[in-house]
Amino acid sequence: MDRSREFCGEDQPSVKSIGQVPLYFANQTLLFWPNLSPNNSLVVKCLPACYDNAMNRLFSFAILLRGAIAVIAQALLVRELLVVFYGNELTFGIILSSWLLTGALGSILAAYLYQRTRQPLVLFGILQLFCGVWLVIAVALVRSSRLLLGVPFGEVLSLGQTVLIALAGLSVSSFCDGAMFTIAYRNIRSVGRIYALECLGALSAGVLFSFVLLNAFTNVQIALLVWCAAALTAFLLFWGARKKFPAVLSFLLLCYGIACLVHAGALQEKTLATQWKGHNLIAYENSVYGNIAVTQEEEQRTVYYDGLPAASLPVPESTFTQDFIHLPMLAAARPLSALFLGNAAGGLLEEAEKYPLESIVYAETDPRLIGVLEGLGIESVTKELTDKRLTLEFTDGRNYLKNSRRRFDIIFVNTGLPVSLTINRYYTKEFFIQLKNHLSDDGIAVFKTWGSLSYLSRELAAINASLIKTASQAFTHVEVVPGDGHNIFIASQSPVRLEAALLAQRMHDLGITASLLNPVYLDLRLDPAYAAWFRQSAGRAMDKVCVNQDLAPCGLYDGLALYYAQFSKELPQVFSGFRRISPQTTFLAVLVFMLAWSLRTRHPDARGPILGFTVLSSGFFAMGLQVSVIFLFQSFLGYIFQWLAVLTAAFMTGASAGAFLSLRAAKGTASFRQLGRVECAAATLTASLSFFVIRFVESQAGPAHLEGWLFGLISASGGLLIGMELPLVHEIACGSLKASREQCERSAGWIYGLDLAGACAGALAAPLLLIPSCGIGHTILLLWIIKVLNGGIVLKAGK
Repeated sequence: MDRSREFCGEDQPSVKSIGQVPLYFANQTLLFWPNLSPNNSLVVKCLPACYDNAMNRLFSFAILLRGAIAVIAQALLVRELLVVFYGNELTFGIILSSWLLTGALGSILAAYLYQRTRQPLVLFGILQLFCGVWLVIAVALVRSSRLLLGVPFGEVLSLGQTVLIALAGLSVSSFCDGAMFTIAYRNIRSVGRIYALECLGALSAGVLFSFVLLNAFTNVQIALLVWCAAALTAFLLFWGARKKFPAVLSFLLLCYGIACLVHAGALQEKTLATQWKGHNLIAYENSVYGNIAVTQEEEQRTVYYDGLPAASLPVPESTFTQDFIHLPMLAAARPLSALFLGNAAGGLLEEAEKYPLESIVYAETDPRLIGVLEGLGIESVTKELTDKRLTLEFTDGRNYLKNSRRRFDIIFVNTGLPVSLTINRYYTKEFFIQLKNHLSDDGIAVFKTWGSLSYLSRELAAINASLIKTASQAFTHVEVVPGDGHNIFIASQSPVRLEAALLAQRMHDLGITASLLNPVYLDLRLDPAYAAWFRQSAGRAMDKVCVNQDLAPCGLYDGLALYYAQFSKELPQVFSGFRRISPQTTFLAVLVFMLAWSLRTRHPDARGPILGFTVLSSGFFAMGLQVSVIFLFQSFLGYIFQWLAVLTAAFMTGASAGAFLSLRAAKGTASFRQLGRVECAAATLTASLSFFVIRFVESQAGPAHLEGWLFGLISASGGLLIGMELPLVHEIACGSLKASREQCERSAGWIYGLDLAGACAGALAAPLLLIPSCGIGHTILLLWIIKVLNGGIVLKAGK
């Protein structure tokens, strides 16, 4: 090996071992390429130390970029999938579990094939290149998914189709992402350092995506920017490794990505035309709050928000519009002020402005929605939005009620069926209390849900009974005007007279004109026989429904059961079935399982399984907590679109900090007792912080943006547990359990895979089982119990 000094110089460290690329000199990973000379003697080519340092820095940057791509890809595809899935947060569980499951498979497979990977740096570059390129393909695939599956626009996807679309869009990126973690360990032999670098990249990307990219670029442009960044990094890695063909290929892909970026507008139009095939799409925007699309058929335009119809213009649905406005306005005692929450532009404001109101306030979360409506150039919309009595407040409706002290004579809430937490938060006990506090003494609140005058199915009776039961927690009187298609609820502290003759007289006195309303129609619409029949039908379900609350959103599951009952018999049972499980049963089942696991770990050879279950349960805890945070965010604030990447970045920040602390504190000294203390302390910190933030937000003591960052703090604390534990578990597995070098190298991939597998289970269990049966607060408590009990088992194993 004297030839090595000839190439490297006398100041280079001596050779410690020679094997597959890379070779190791003085415990440092360097980049060497062994070649065979014509006489089969080994010639080692060595580059200067400054070149090696540059390659190490480049590889570290590639790991940072890996974390950034993962966050951007996840947040971008979640936004696209929610439009296809019609904005349902419960699909977060399917989306996240698909990402995590395939990521776990990638990590475990890479660990299994660990020793067969001859050129890890090159393979890392190939996978990163594939991740970047696939994101653009995934966006196009998701947008064309309904066409490929033959599902008409407007029809609800089945559970199998939902899973298939999520896997098709996410699996490639997440599989490569999981495999890259294991491969990175070949060059940076520290689980903690890899995780810290990845998390730092994720943090940067989360903030950049939420507050810069979303406002400046379309989703296709963002995906192409990721393509270019991945291709550039892969090119530099291949060029440094002297791999000419991959370097040329990545350079060509970089050039092609730049060319596509220049023509991203055309690509955006083509993919949207596929997604909205059969509809004439005339406007499409992504705001930080949601997705806005407008289609046109002859002169009629339909506005969609997150895939669901929000307005029909210039001719709105006349029966609902006139009933919803005129029946309450005529029943009220000369209202002078009105507040609109939810959808109001496009008909409701026009009808309300026929009355001698002194002031009208319309709270709309998304300014871009109003901009799109004004840009359509429809005279009736322009007229209603420019009425001198109208004040537009660009804020969330609940946030407006929180920060305003005004009282109104009548408040209209038009938010549709509670099929998402964004809508359900307008049907909870806490919201109705807010409404009551903003009404004048004789004021009334008006809201609606689905209805029928012929038959109330089990799901339809449940949603109406739940709404009556919940509203009655705040209001003394809750009157219902049943109808075909929709029921109108009028809640107040004083009795409201819904008499056809009285309303007809008031309509005449005020000079109100409406195409449908006349004395005959009012007699039919307000027939006491219909009201009595409705009360009797809904009353049968009253004992079976619960009070809908922010922390126990049972109304969401009732709404989903009713919505999916139109298309499936099985899905409503899924959404309503788990809700019948009592919290006591769920807690008892968990305690019995943990007791059985504790008895199993008494075996002398149980240390390995204890480490495995610790990682698995930590992934379950972290993702169950993250889903709970998303539910909390939507229940209290309602605009997760902007903050999803921020919450992910916050989780990664905590994980990065945890990995850094673990590296500093436990190098060479990791033990079961130390791991057990981390289990108990980190889980207790996270649970305590969660309940503090919940109480703080419920008290309405701070502004909305502060509450958003507090939810991010919960995510960070959950990430702290994962970041501290993974390096500890890896060091214990390699040291205390006396694993061989090969077993130690493979364990990095297995540990990461187990973490993702546990997270996959948590992503499914939290929204579909734990939250329906226990509520959000009790779910967090249950997750804490699991980790603390396991922490006790780990401490016992360290004795």
